[in-house]
Amino acid sequence: MSKSDIFQCTIRAVATVTCVAESTILSRSRREEVSDARHILIHLLRERGFNPREIAERLGMGPPAGDVAG
Repeated sequence: MSKSDIFQCTIRAVATVTCVAESTILSRSRREEVSDARHILIHLLRERGFNPREIAERLGMGPPAGDVAG
């Protein structure tokens, strides 16, 4: 299974369980339920082998603070 497939399956599962739409999870919303869903997604992606940079790219965020581009 490719990383794209893993990402899609994971975000779909998080959206289903949290009742927050995938597009909303990927948005910049700071509402508590959206932020919680996003946190769950990030945690699950880390467990599935994604590194912080990959997660940030897929969520449309910059690299983590302090991360130096090489």
